[in-house]
Amino acid sequence: MLLASKIGIFALFLFLFLIYVDDILFMAKTQSSLNRILSALKRTFHITEESDTQTFLGVNFNTVSEGNITLIQTTFIVKVLALTGFANANSVPTPATTILSDDNAVLERETSWHYRQILGILTYISYNTRPDITFAVNQVSRFCNNPKRSYERAIKRILRYLRGTCNNGIILRPSLQQLLDSYIDAEIGGLWNNDNSCDPTSVRSRTEYVIMFCGTPLLWVFKLRTKVALSIVEAEYIALSQSMRDLLLALNLFP
Repeated sequence: MLLASKIGIFALFLFLFLIYVDDILFMAKTQSSLNRILSALKRTFHITEESDTQTFLGVNFNTVSEGNITLIQTTFIVKVLALTGFANANSVPTPATTILSDDNAVLERETSWHYRQILGILTYISYNTRPDITFAVNQVSRFCNNPKRSYERAIKRILRYLRGTCNNGIILRPSLQQLLDSYIDAEIGGLWNNDNSCDPTSVRSRTEYVIMFCGTPLLWVFKLRTKVALSIVEAEYIALSQSMRDLLLALNLFP
């Protein structure tokens, strides 16, 4: 469900199909419903059927008490930490401490990992199960073409944070009240007091919102706008407009 915004979910009657290249995840209310759709597909396509889903594209599905399902990426995160040499690093309580700006610091030193490669991995983790690192990942993504030492340190802080929270994720809770909620916020000066205040890029607004389904995050966005809002009201309306467009798309998933 959480991968819907980046991969695509197709709803058909009582079925949900999540498709990513040649990997397909089927969801239905009953096993008989799954058997019917699989039988129909097998008449046309060659399909390798696996058992109940435990891992899909690096996301682990764990059933816990009262029918709750946790979506975590512990195994994937542990591999990333080992790749970057942070498997035994000291953890930190937050993924970021400050707003980064495009300063003139010395370029990053050589490391055993490539900045863009790790950034792509962190983005994938953020999109799927970890909205708590979205702001920090958004920060370091702005400077992937010319990373500096401060941006490298910011990447390392995210890795240290993941080191202490690798078992965190999203909890799906069954509920008869299938409610969609959207929480929206915006700020007019997203980089104020970090860059030259006369530079228009320092006063671009930020848009933040999360769309919840049954109390579970379905889609989360943190974005620095490309245009300058002239007031906090305008910044709020920009955020509201963007979130409503995504909310309307989410409504189509639940006829």
